[in-house]
Amino acid sequence: GDRIGLMGPSGQYAEYAPSGRMRANVFAPEEEDDPDCVFRFCKPVAGTLYSGGTDRHLYALDGRVWIEISTEDMLAGPPPKSFDGLTGFDASELYAFGWDGVLWTNAGGGWAEVATPTNLILNDGDIHGGEVFIGGQIGTILKGRGDSWERIENDALQQDIWSVRSFATAVYFSCMSGILKYEDGMVSLVRELGPDMRTAMCLCTGPSGLWSIGANDIALFDGTTWTTIAQS
Repeated sequence: GDRIGLMGPSGQYAEYAPSGRMRANVFAPEEEDDPDCVFRFCKPVAGTLYSGGTDRHLYALDGRVWIEISTEDMLAGPPPKSFDGLTGFDASELYAFGWDGVLWTNAGGGWAEVATPTNLILNDGDIHGGEVFIGGQIGTILKGRGDSWERIENDALQQDIWSVRSFATAVYFSCMSGILKYEDGMVSLVRELGPDMRTAMCLCTGPSGLWSIGANDIALFDGTTWTTIAQS
């Protein structure tokens, strides 16, 4: 919508809108120096904002209060472990993923771990065509739903995937050296980086198209052409 949310690693959260600013930190001030969770992501799904991170903590924002939705089974076991991302269709079908290729879903009515064909870190995911796409280390791409998952062959670029977004008829995956596209069952390198677009990392969508935000570049893809909007 018309809001911007920012989250810090210790759970500090601020939301900015035309009507003003709202703060909703996860922990009380005296807990922020030694938080239970170092936050790795903050993402909306179907109008609800979710966040999480180390030790596989998960939270959902309810008004101005973060509610922990992690289960004892999620949190069990020795560290290090972490959720690095989350996606889903709605509150009743979410997918949380992260280190060691771990994937948890509440699609069956309660949170349960699902086996995946990888033990690499999974960083980000999105929904496309009724399926879930997740990207991770060394070009890892998973596709599936529920408890059925497959690894998609990717010979285009074996670099860590940091961001995944569905746009128009394809799914896009952002790496440090380029942007991949999955369409019609194949992965291709759709955008190589160069002088006019030197960096990439985060992908997001808006009314204008697909945005790529890197350390030094902001670029826009309207479905046909990539245009560099700003460089530093």
